[in-house]
Amino acid sequence: MNNMPGMDMPAADGPKPPPTLGVHNQMMVGEQTIYLSHLPMFMFDPQRHPHNFQVILEVTLSGPGNPQATYVNDRKKHPDERMYTMHPNAFEMVEFDPQHHPRRQTLTGPNFRGHLERGGKVIIERAIA
Repeated sequence: MNNMPGMDMPAADGPKPPPTLGVHNQMMVGEQTIYLSHLPMFMFDPQRHPHNFQVILEVTLSGPGNPQATYVNDRKKHPDERMYTMHPNAFEMVEFDPQHHPRRQTLTGPNFRGHLERGGKVIIERAIA
């Protein structure tokens, strides 16, 4: 795992976390309509690799300071930027599974211009998607 803000992982000496609990970073695309796409890591054993999920969400950003407008304006000011990302707080990916009545309705975390693990710059400290 990484040391990004919002990790919120259980202590190592506590109970074993659920298999899909983790920080599931998201790529952000679009302007008028914003989509989040989970950055999956496909592995052979989903019980050991909680990122074996392809998830695409249509979202609106909310929170302090109008993050939706901040994001759209930043994209317009940086038209050559190829990627925007979100680093949501840790959650269980299966909370979005439509076959099991989704328990999760929002993600919360910072938004980045660029790839958050490759030198991305925070443009929004805390947005709710």
